[in-house]
Amino acid sequence: MTEILIKLTGLWERTRRGNPGNTYWVGRLGAAKILVFKNNRKEDPDDPDFNIFLTEPSPPRQERTGAPRQTDPGAGVLAGAGRSLLATEPLPEGGDPIDAL
Repeated sequence: MTEILIKLTGLWERTRRGNPGNTYWVGRLGAAKILVFKNNRKEDPDDPDFNIFLTEPSPPRQERTGAPRQTDPGAGVLAGAGRSLLATEPLPEGGDPIDAL
């Protein structure tokens, strides 16, 4: 039987600021940002080797530098009526802190 593979996205390797040697991977899936972290708190062989997180992307570079904002028809896809559609609950014990990036 032929195996069909469908590429969802690409991932780029990064190193956490202030923590050399601690690598993670980042990419996009539509309007969402994907973060993949090695599970450094693995206690059981059945625990996953990596954890995948989904978050809203950072603002476009123009917004961060104060340059005039470009109109983006895809902006706000993950937010509606002034609220985020992504979970905002804290990570469970043993989760990796995303805001440390």
